[in-house]
Amino acid sequence: MNYGALVAEGVCLLKDGAFLAAWAYAGPDLDSASHEELAVLSSQVNAALARLGNGWMLHVDAIRRPSIGYPEGGAFPDPTTRLIEAERRAQYTAEGAHYESRYLLALTYRPRRTWRPASPPCSSRATGRSGGVGPHPGNLPEDPR
Repeated sequence: MNYGALVAEGVCLLKDGAFLAAWAYAGPDLDSASHEELAVLSSQVNAALARLGNGWMLHVDAIRRPSIGYPEGGAFPDPTTRLIEAERRAQYTAEGAHYESRYLLALTYRPRRTWRPASPPCSSRATGRSGGVGPHPGNLPEDPR
C-alpha cells in the first residue's frame, strides 16, 4: 500500500511524497452522446488539463451498468397519459435499454524533490574516487589463487 497519511479532508499523502485526492460523480451516459456533445466535452476537459504542469497524474474510471429502477406510478389524470407512462416504463425497464454511468476521478500530484543528501558523498580511500562507499570492483587486488 502506498498510502501514508490523511493530511487534509479528502487529501492523502502517499509514501513517495505525492498527494492523492479522488472524487465520485455521476454524469450523462456518454455512450449515447452525439459527436458534437463529445467534441465539446473533450475541448472543455483538454482546456482544464492543459493548465496542469509537470508532476500531475489523472486517473478516470467509468462504471456503466444497466438501470432497472423506475419511479413508482405518478398522478396521471386520464387514460392517455397513463398509457404513455406505461410504455415509457416498459422501455426504461427493458434489459439493456437504459444505462446509468458513474465516474471516479483520482488526481495525483508528485512535487519535485528539492532535498539533498545530509552529508557529502563518501570518498573511497582505495581509489580516491568520490561517490561510493567502497573500492570500485575493477580496482580490487587480484585473487592470489
